Amino acid sequence: MIKENTVFVLGAGASKSYGYPLSAGLKNSIIQALDNSRNDLHRIERESGNQIKPEVDLSSGDGIRLIEYLVKMKKISPRDIDKFRTSFSYSSKPSIDTFLSNQKKLLKLGKMLIAMAICKCEYDTNFDRYESDNWYRYLMTKINPSWEDFKKNKLTIITYNYDRSLETLLVADLMHTYDRSAEECVDLLEDTVKIIHVHGAI
Repeated sequence: MIKENTVFVLGAGASKSYGYPLSAGLKNSIIQALDNSRNDLHRIERESGNQIKPEVDLSSGDGIRLIEYLVKMKKISPRDIDKFRTSFSYSSKPSIDTFLSNQKKLLKLGKMLIAMAICKCEYDTNFDRYESDNWYRYLMTKINPSWEDFKKNKLTIITYNYDRSLETLLVADLMHTYDRSAEECVDLLEDTVKIIHVHGAI
């Protein structure tokens, strides 16, 4: 249990153990996804007149379907995506957050691409694997002495990450340790630990 007011500040490496990319990895995955879909997106734009609206399921990890949908609905164009891909690829900024801070016109598309990449990680991640050197697990042992004492923790977490892996694992730990419902565990976590996503969360 953390008895004194404590603040943790988390960067990309915090969730790396569960397969979430660091800045360079996120950049590469976005560029690769755009490269793989480039021809399809131009074809979709040409054929978008009377096409049936595609299903969009981010939870499946097939986030590029969202981009295809937006092209079909004429919300964005393949030219926007080509510009994003070229600018992001040639930019020396390894972090998409830093890149977007200087590219306001690309901000909306950039956020969608971040969501695409992170949702795929959340779909692919095996949260129940046990790793003794994982700092998430270490944190849980320190703040989770008992159901009654959990609410006595004085902890704030500021994270620069978009993913919800920490929240997912904390709720799962509470559920499976104390045989409580997801709703009870979410309420306890939200009432006890303040988690702030600086750039927003998926």
